[in-house]
Amino acid sequence: MPMVGSYFPKDFAKKAHAAISDALHDFIKTNVPDDIQAQSVIVDGSPWEAIIKAGKKLDVDLIVMASHNKRKFVDYVLGPNAEHVVHHAKMSVMIVR
Repeated sequence: MPMVGSYFPKDFAKKAHAAISDALHDFIKTNVPDDIQAQSVIVDGSPWEAIIKAGKKLDVDLIVMASHNKRKFVDYVLGPNAEHVVHHAKMSVMIVR
């Protein structure tokens, strides 16, 4: 067990996953029109690797992601996760601001 794991309550990961799932469901319900099919997927791991792995598993045609995290100056032009996805993904990637 990782050292950090001992600082969280036993069911923390399960509760966090449920909360994120609920938030994503609410976001889709509020922001995506009913005639458009949308699916949310929650994965663990390095963000860019998890995005590519999920894209392959789901056999997607296109990955759409934000260009950077607005809170970090380092990510100003193209964030490191977006950059890695663009360079390593075999499917098309669309970067939005």
